[in-house]
Amino acid sequence: MVNASLSNVSECLKFWKSLGMLEDQDGKSKPSQTLTAIVQKMEWGSDDDGWKLFRDAIGSSWFVSSLAVAFRLKKSLSEDEILNTLGLTSKLPDREKVEKPLKNLIQLLNISKILIPGDDGRYTLNPDIASRQSTGTNMVVDDSKQMAQVRIGGDTYVVEVEALRDFVKANGKTVDTNVNSVGG
Repeated sequence: MVNASLSNVSECLKFWKSLGMLEDQDGKSKPSQTLTAIVQKMEWGSDDDGWKLFRDAIGSSWFVSSLAVAFRLKKSLSEDEILNTLGLTSKLPDREKVEKPLKNLIQLLNISKILIPGDDGRYTLNPDIASRQSTGTNMVVDDSKQMAQVRIGGDTYVVEVEALRDFVKANGKTVDTNVNSVGG
């Protein structure tokens, strides 16, 4: 799919497994049914259909979700802004170690048309991804309660309302009701 060699693929097996592209079978990594379907489409001349399957498969990944939020705040982003967003989301402290893999990820997102390059050198998010990501729900916390239940992915957490409020105020940004109108 992207220029791959034995050395750079073996370093990122966990990454491809986390996306559902590879799976363990008899102690070895094998292509998943999803990856097989993607490659089959591309092999038989349907690159656009193959990349659409890829976009569908990774649409809920941490990095696509992170970028969807960033693009709700700003209509377009530079490569540096995308790199910084991914770096902050990854929570990895050593920029030198993660910058090259994150730049490779940005290339993949560009090739797969998750990121759409503009003539001005800035990127926008593929409208299909943006519309799927914007169907999330707003979280409303009842201040009269002591605890709130929060679902992240498949896990449910219980957190003190006061701690949640403090976290959101310290780390969040205020936005208009129509988030897509913010930034530019």
